[in-house]
Amino acid sequence: MPERIDGFQRDIGQAAAFAKEATTTAPALLVPKSDPATARAEFLQKAPQVALFVQQWPAVDRTFSDLLGTIDRQQPNFAAVQALPSFRAFPWFFLAPGVLAVVLALGGLVAGRRAWPPLRRPILALGVLLLLAPLVFGMFSRAPQGERMIDAFAHLETRKQVQTVQGHFGTVAIGQGAVTNDLVTPLKARGLSDEEIKARLPAAITLRDRWTKILNNITPMVGVMSDNVARYDAVAALPRFGLFPWLFVVPGLLLLGAGALAGTRRRPSRPGRSGAAPGDPSGPDPDPAERELALR
Repeated sequence: MPERIDGFQRDIGQAAAFAKEATTTAPALLVPKSDPATARAEFLQKAPQVALFVQQWPAVDRTFSDLLGTIDRQQPNFAAVQALPSFRAFPWFFLAPGVLAVVLALGGLVAGRRAWPPLRRPILALGVLLLLAPLVFGMFSRAPQGERMIDAFAHLETRKQVQTVQGHFGTVAIGQGAVTNDLVTPLKARGLSDEEIKARLPAAITLRDRWTKILNNITPMVGVMSDNVARYDAVAALPRFGLFPWLFVVPGLLLLGAGALAGTRRRPSRPGRSGAAPGDPSGPDPDPAERELALR
């Protein structure tokens, strides 16, 4: 990934170097004047494609610098999210424990209060598993990193921004086409050879010669941006990534509490002793006739 980012930045840097040449070296060669500003103005009048590229380049440069800079800065956060379980598995991390908890609760309700103590162990085990899941997968550190990455791409992964990048790509194509029409052909008419032109305008010739490779490098990146707008919107619509660990911890704590309550029992009340001695307050009142016999 870092190598690809470096390649994208090198390609955009090549176009930036040509934009600088087109307003400095090229006017000095094609419109030799003592005043550089006058030479530049006259040159851009005679070279409409270069003029269009130079006019549009600042916006292109800002867009690509923002895009590539954001991608570069978010690589650690991307790696953290990539280390989490697949997003396709996340629904099951919530659904499976939920189904088990419902089954255990229904079993206790159907079987009555006597069934609760035997259910204590599976309830406690399920609670412990939910508490361990965020720790095992490192969610407390990785989930916030994912949240920061989602926030960073919010202004980039939109249909409007993708169309803007595609339009800027066309601007770079205009600049590449201008090299031959507005620079090489007029300079050859002045008697300069290919070697001399390349020596004086290296950025322009390099952009022209590398255009196919630049096209092959940047086009897939723009395609990935376009294909993932809907996916980004779906992920951004989920709860904040920083909440993910607590979606395990809170149910886990609730299950541990339920398991603790399931282990409590009421002590049965002691029945009265029928054979208690007369006068024993814990026994039943004796019959009057028996009391009289006892007194005799």
